Order: sequence, then C-alpha cells, then structure tokens
Amino acid sequence: GKWLLKIPLLSDQVLTITFNDPYDCYEGLIGFDLVPDTYRQTVLRRNASILSPSQLREVTEALNTTTDEQMSGTYKNILMGSEISHVGICCLSENFDNLLMWSHYTGKHQGVCLGLDVIMLRQYIAALYPVLIKVKYSQTFKKEEFFVDHRKALSNCFKTKAELWEYEKEIRIVLFQLTLNEDHQFLLNIGREVITEVYLGSEMQPEVEQDIISICKESYPAARIYKMKLADNSFSLIQEEYHQTLYRL
Repeated sequence: GKWLLKIPLLSDQVLTITFNDPYDCYEGLIGFDLVPDTYRQTVLRRNASILSPSQLREVTEALNTTTDEQMSGTYKNILMGSEISHVGICCLSENFDNLLMWSHYTGKHQGVCLGLDVIMLRQYIAALYPVLIKVKYSQTFKKEEFFVDHRKALSNCFKTKAELWEYEKEIRIVLFQLTLNEDHQFLLNIGREVITEVYLGSEMQPEVEQDIISICKESYPAARIYKMKLADNSFSLIQEEYHQTLYRL
C-alpha cells in the first residue's frame, strides 16, 4: 500500500513512493500453517452477535467441514491480497545527517530532508488510529503465526528488515483499512506547522536553494532551515543553520 503525505512545498505534484527492498513487508514473515484447535470456536464467538441463528448454523457447518489447509489458504489469500493493499505505511527516520541516506533518497545530496513534529502529525491522523512502529533489524527472521496472534504477525511483517538497513533508524506510522483513490493511493493533507525543519542538501543547485528558502520564508516561517555541508576532518555531514539575516532574496 502507498500512503502519501501531500506537502505543498515546491509544487502540488504528488510523488509516488514504493519500497526499494524486496524483503520489505515480506509475506514470508507471516505464517499460516498453525491453526489452533480453538480457532474455529474463536471465529464463531467473535461473530455470534452479528449473525442470525440460521447464519450461525451455516457458518458453524462451514467451519467444521473446512480443513486446516483450506482455512490457511483462504486467510492467506485474503490478507496478502485485498487487506494488505489497503494498508499505508509512512517511513520516517531518526536521522537527518546520514551520508548514505542523503545519497540514496535526495538525488545525490541535491534534495531536501524535512523534519516533522511527529506528535503533531499523529494528531492529524488520530481518527485513522495510527500505529507507531520502530523497525527491528536482524540478519535472520522467523515467521509469526497469524492464527496464534494476528496482531503480532502483522507487526512482524511491517517492522522487520535486514540488518544492513540498520543505519536508517527507521520509524514507521502504519494505517489500516484505508479507502484508496482511483490511482490506488491514499492522500493525506497535513498542516504546514507539522514541518519544523528543512535541511538543504550539500550539492543543491544555488537557484533551487534560493527558491526553497523563499517558499519557506513565506509559507513555513516557523520552520528552521539548515544547510548540510561536508565535514572537514571526517566522512560525515554537518548542518549550518540559516538565519533571517542570511536570506539572499
């Protein structure tokens, strides 16, 4: 699923974002093999209040004649098909100065990094019941069984990544059961006050830099602006804050 934050910075164009890791939200992290003996009774108990007596008898008969293999296949097809396609994930990072991330995600240091107030962001999406997840990094992984604990299984799928991605220090906000538009996207407009910092890439073109500074001054006056620069004595980035007196407009 795609969850896109529509932030009118340089334009109103929407950037479509997809995962660059084939193991991201990997279906192999969810197991459908173990169906506890009590699961059928649990399904009946959860639905008893919304079914008529005749419907309850039909469901009971269907469950009793369905093999574990059939049930596993049905749930897997539903979850990994229609359900997952309506899940949105917003990928954030605790880092703003990681050299590799600037190289991978900002057009070789020519783009921007936005600092967001996550508490304020969550207020905008509170009605959608967001789940905040800190990504877990590991060299190996194991399945979590869906029928034993479906919440734990889904969390395992959304938060587990390979150890080599650990430098990203990723935080995710997950939304479920989203209503998608005709392009199979979910667009979320957020307030400008959510953006609290703007970091300009060390290789950003001067004319682009001035355009962004102008936009920030007009539309994001509370946001602090920083210019990323190469450190003198180490392979790292440092930030230098712009002040109002330094705006070259």
